[in-house]
Amino acid sequence: MKKVKVIYKTSSQLLVGCLLSLSSFGQLHEIEASKTNWTTVGEIKWLANTKASLKYFVSKTDTTYHLYLQDDQKLKNSSDMTVYKHFSIFFSGIDNTIGNLYDLLNTFFTAENRKNKELEKIFKLGNEMVHVQHYPKLTAPAIMVSTKENHIVLTQKEIKKLFNR
Repeated sequence: MKKVKVIYKTSSQLLVGCLLSLSSFGQLHEIEASKTNWTTVGEIKWLANTKASLKYFVSKTDTTYHLYLQDDQKLKNSSDMTVYKHFSIFFSGIDNTIGNLYDLLNTFFTAENRKNKELEKIFKLGNEMVHVQHYPKLTAPAIMVSTKENHIVLTQKEIKKLFNR
């Protein structure tokens, strides 16, 4: 008699487990995603590593830009290998945002502003607050573009390449 109860108890637990697993799979529905065709404006690479890229996608109502940047802070993994951290800024093309951004970044390299180390610009790009200031670099004048948690250093030549100008 005891063996029947144990088998019955185990079978009922198995049945309940199967029913629960079926109901959990019922909440997962795979949806086919439409492929977004991003067009590259410009890209900065060092060997096989992408330092920065600027891409856009045109929808029916607007153009969305994707600024993909490599954080200058270098991290190390457990094998003491360098790990690169990237961050993204998405923004709309409304009111010539891309042209205004290019012009704003280039103001740091004009003759009157190149030596003005006090110059800094703070603005909102998409949903990100961005801070731009001069950055001391031996090889060429540069700026540091910072968000709340990340930053990247860019030269004027790199900015021109990124914006394909």
